[in-house]
Amino acid sequence: MKRKGILIAVCTVVVGLLGIQAVSADSLKPSPVSIEVYASELFTQDDASFLYTEGIGGGAGISIPLPRFLFMAGCQLYSAESNNIWTDTYTILSVESGLGYPLYDNGTGSLHATFSYGLIAHWNQTTWYVNQKGEAGLRFAYQVNERFRPYIEGSVLLMFARPDQTMMYCGSLGIQYTI
Repeated sequence: MKRKGILIAVCTVVVGLLGIQAVSADSLKPSPVSIEVYASELFTQDDASFLYTEGIGGGAGISIPLPRFLFMAGCQLYSAESNNIWTDTYTILSVESGLGYPLYDNGTGSLHATFSYGLIAHWNQTTWYVNQKGEAGLRFAYQVNERFRPYIEGSVLLMFARPDQTMMYCGSLGIQYTI
């Protein structure tokens, strides 16, 4: 719960530093295609804490410009220490696709809302468990030069596991490379 508060505080500070400004028509023009790599940490809420409480890993993705949006696709791989007696660790594989929408972009710094849908699979060294997931997040990126753009992102995941839904939180730090 403490980490959730830290994630919310970071997003609030980023939005405060950017100020509230309208998105200009220039920022809605398609940007070049980019690929990205990132490190991330996944936290579970109490509903899923019987499986694990946090996973550490990373991922890779691609962003393709569309009018007014970015199409985003990616995959992540995490490792998590188990909280139950049946296994020692979980391997978590996630694939997703979705859209990014620019809330703010001044050419140097940007803030995007991201929405995605995909699959999340858990392996406990004997069995795979696959569930659907939805994710919403905020991404702050800073343009270093023409090619490189580091970013920080906080997101909330909703895993649709029968018969319940489970919330998870994710923090990511990565870099985009413009092709």
